[in-house]
This record gives sequence, structure tokens and C-alpha cells, in this order.
Amino acid sequence: MPPESSSPSDLIYGLNDRPKPLPALLAALQHVLAAFVGIITPPLIIGSTLGLTAHLPYLISMALMVSG
Repeated sequence: MPPESSSPSDLIYGLNDRPKPLPALLAALQHVLAAFVGIITPPLIIGSTLGLTAHLPYLISMALMVSG
């Protein structure tokens, strides 16, 4: 294994640093939106493929509830 270099890294925050509230809020919002895409897309695709268009709101609600 090569020895660790002592050159500065491109990290914005260190291990124990805390970001300011606005960047933290934007990162949290991005995380929530990414989670919604992963939670809502499968019921939409599967429900549409199986012809369950009348039950799509129920399927999406159950996916959101099960995901926490």
C-alpha cells in the first residue's frame, strides 16, 4: 500500500465540521427528493404495467408508508 500523501484534499468539510444551515437544508431537501423518486417510481411502473391505474394512489401511499 502506498503511504498516505500529505497534500491537501478537495474536501469542503472536515470530519467534525458542521455546514451552515442553508447548505445543510438544501442537501437534506435533495436527499428527500431522491428518496421520493426511488419510492414512488416502482409502484407507478408496476401498477401501470399491470393495469392498476385506479389503484395507483393507494399503491403510492402504501409505498410511502412502508418506507417510513
